[in-house]
Amino acid sequence: MEALRLLFQSYHAAFERLDPAAISDCYLLPCATSDGDGNAVFADLQSLRNKFALNCQQLQAAGYTSSDFEILEYQPLGDHAASVKVAWSVSFNEQQQHFGTLYLCHLVAERWKIFSAQVFPF
Repeated sequence: MEALRLLFQSYHAAFERLDPAAISDCYLLPCATSDGDGNAVFADLQSLRNKFALNCQQLQAAGYTSSDFEILEYQPLGDHAASVKVAWSVSFNEQQQHFGTLYLCHLVAERWKIFSAQVFPF
C-alpha cells in the first residue's frame, strides 16, 4: 500500500506543478480515462501528454490554486494489480470542487502505474 501511496503523491505533485509530462509518467501505456473530457484510450505517450497539457491549461485558466487527495479504499487484485478509490478536492481561487476517481493500477518493473482512471461526482 505504501508504494501505491507514493504513486499518488507523485501524481498529486505533478498536478500541483501543472506538469503534463510528470502526470503522464504516472500512467501505464496503453491506458484509459473517463472524465470531463469523455472516455478515451491512449496508446502512445504523446497523445496522453497532449490530453494532460490541455487539462493543465484548463485548470490554469479556471484559476487553479491547489488540490488535495485522500485514498478512501484500496483493494488488491492479485500480486500485481489493485483498485484504488481516491477523493479529490481542487481549489480554484475562492471555490472548491470535490470528486472521486477509481483507479486501476498495475505493478510493472517494480513501479506502480495507473492503467485506468474513472472520475465520478460526489
